[in-house]
Amino acid sequence: MPFFFNTKYLKILVNNANAIFANDELRFIFCKKRYETSHIKALKEKKYSLKNTVSHNLTAFQNLKTEFKIQRSKRLIFAMLADESISFKSKILVIGPRSENELIFLKALGFKYTFGLDLISYSNLITLGDMHKIPFRKNKFDSIVCGWTLSYSKNPQLAIQEISRVLKPNGCIALGVEHSNNNNKNSSNREARLIDLGASLKRRINSKKDILKLFPNGKIKYINYVYDAELKKLTPNKLYKITGLHSSQVMVVLKINK
Repeated sequence: MPFFFNTKYLKILVNNANAIFANDELRFIFCKKRYETSHIKALKEKKYSLKNTVSHNLTAFQNLKTEFKIQRSKRLIFAMLADESISFKSKILVIGPRSENELIFLKALGFKYTFGLDLISYSNLITLGDMHKIPFRKNKFDSIVCGWTLSYSKNPQLAIQEISRVLKPNGCIALGVEHSNNNNKNSSNREARLIDLGASLKRRINSKKDILKLFPNGKIKYINYVYDAELKKLTPNKLYKITGLHSSQVMVVLKINK
């Protein structure tokens, strides 16, 4: 008799059913159905967000599968999970998850207490809110993932202040941004246009150095991981062949003093 018909193993499979959503295709099918049977809500654009942020992010749902093919979120999540203090009991906040992709992926890995925060939401997993005024109490989360949102803020220091407020002492912050080298003008690619959306800011966050400057002197306790757009000198077309994106990425994982 095949092992999976055994009652013991069937119970194990049922109790760990979420694990199948570590697969990109299955996760896409699941989240797509949830999106199609839900009603999307969006906040009015706030004073700290760029003018077209909400409307631009809504275009992500025009080609939802792209969200699940891009691997940058996984890279940032795995860099964060290298922190030994993070356990399956940890509370993790994902800022700007949009399609539920990162939230369902974390649940598939075994993290039950995952929360989302975004200016748009169709999901009970994603709280409608602004990272500049996070609607959670202080010291709530063990780790916070803020990927590809800070570059489009008019006041990223305020966002970092709010992230720090809701993070527990010894908590972990994982930050990611697109690197812009101004090679993306007139591009028809959605991600390239998103880079240009933030390029108009005089102090656009574009490097590891820019991210670290957001934290006051003495605030950074330990830097766990840094990736500083090592492929930034490649053309957008060459980058796309390697990474599936038209730009190189900047990722930093750190802990702060509270």
